[in-house]
Amino acid sequence: DKTGTITKGIMSVVRVVTPEHDLEMHETLPSDADELLLLGALNNDASVQKDKRVGHPTELALVDAAIDVGIDIRSARANMARIGEIPFSSDRKYMVTAHRRDNEDIMIIKGAPERIFEMCDMSAKERHRFEQISDEMAQKGLRVLAVATKSGPMVKEDEKILHASCVGMVALQDPLRESTKSTIEELNSAGIRVVLVTGDHPSTASYIAENAGIEIGENGVITGTELDEMSDDELQSRIARIAVFARVDPRHKVRIVQAWKNRDQIVAMVGDGVNDAAAMKVADIGVALGSGTDVAQQTSDMVLLDDNLATITSAVREGRVIFDNIRKVIVYLLADSFSEIILIGGAIALGMPLPVLAVQILWINLVTDGFPHLALTTEPGEDDVMKRPPRRKEEPVVDRDMKILIFIIGIVTDIGLLLLFWMLLGRGYDIEHLRTIMFSALAIDSLFYVFAVRSLRHSVLSIKLFRNKWLNVAVVGGIALQIAAIYVPFLQELFSTVPLLLQDWMVLIGLSLIKLIVIEITKEVLVIVRRKRYAASI
Repeated sequence: DKTGTITKGIMSVVRVVTPEHDLEMHETLPSDADELLLLGALNNDASVQKDKRVGHPTELALVDAAIDVGIDIRSARANMARIGEIPFSSDRKYMVTAHRRDNEDIMIIKGAPERIFEMCDMSAKERHRFEQISDEMAQKGLRVLAVATKSGPMVKEDEKILHASCVGMVALQDPLRESTKSTIEELNSAGIRVVLVTGDHPSTASYIAENAGIEIGENGVITGTELDEMSDDELQSRIARIAVFARVDPRHKVRIVQAWKNRDQIVAMVGDGVNDAAAMKVADIGVALGSGTDVAQQTSDMVLLDDNLATITSAVREGRVIFDNIRKVIVYLLADSFSEIILIGGAIALGMPLPVLAVQILWINLVTDGFPHLALTTEPGEDDVMKRPPRRKEEPVVDRDMKILIFIIGIVTDIGLLLLFWMLLGRGYDIEHLRTIMFSALAIDSLFYVFAVRSLRHSVLSIKLFRNKWLNVAVVGGIALQIAAIYVPFLQELFSTVPLLLQDWMVLIGLSLIKLIVIEITKEVLVIVRRKRYAASI
């Protein structure tokens, strides 16, 4: 929805048009313009007091304009007491109030110019002038309302109004939020399509959309009337090409949301009014503005307390970062566990002694690796996190590329360590010495490749080393704890370890670097394959 979402929702009257005049609000207004503003304030449910403003932004703007020209709203409403009302509806697109003035009943009608002009007695020349000015103002992004009066008693709600007198038109401005254009650009970069849905005139909606950075294209704007003429199948086939929906009512909004959902898309509906509630309920995610109606907020799944569309962008980014980090932790932990299982299973299958003891595995999983995997959850997010298309709904948490990466990490570790264990065993190494090497290899190895899984898409060389200070602290701490487990006497007894020689450490570091290189090559190959798959799907 447009008002209050991509615009500020703070409207002001900027232009007044009567049968005789066409003036900006900052100019000195004649009496017929004052009369127009008075009628706009009477056909109005807004209330403006010193410390409280209640009402729709459009109606508040009309009251403000009347006050600005010196009209005493309270006295005017007392002198012309309201005795009847037909509320505004999206179908009618106008509101009627009945008042008593000098023992005479009078109706005030306010609404969409095209609806008001149909009710009024005016010459073809007068109507052409009003329509021309209305279109011109709409093309500048202004919301245009026409006001008419008719003497006589209140009509019934379904009764057609004829022979009214057109008093004039007012143009209201609702400026874009400063962050709107950049926010929409960022959402587009993230593969999130932004569609504008509004009750405004098509020209007004198009102007706002273009200035907000919404690409309209050819035939990208349709009205509620055109929607009514479309079947659901036709709407579903065309909806991807439509960027702006104008002059729509609540049932149209529901159809629009449903059509996108039928195309297997995740739909978020952002709105602030009662007329948005039904569409918000149908959408996958209903988002209400903090300044919106209670109905909208109660229907929604999320409320923007700051009324800022940019908050949605922040929420999307945060969600993607969290999901990425979950995947990184899964790869790190499963690859580590897979390596340990195959190493021990392979040694048993080949008839060799256990390469590591249970207490050593427990130390690696809970202490040495425990802190790095917790630190991975604090990764701030990759630079391209908002430049990727959204995940498919059916995509699992552990996808094919992750399984391949986990398998490669495990196999590289197992083959290298099993060969090392077999060679050193054949050379007559003491079993405690061998187990200390294997114990340290598993620990140091995982502390090295944790840097590789900081990104499952990009090279470790492209990631800023000190961006995640907690991971650096965790790795340094893990290395210190592992060294303590090997060289501190009481820990040596606990873990059955012996001090390692310099040449042992050189071998361990060499194996870890080889594994890191293999992981980086695997990641690059997976990225190339992923790009080819994506290109083939377009």
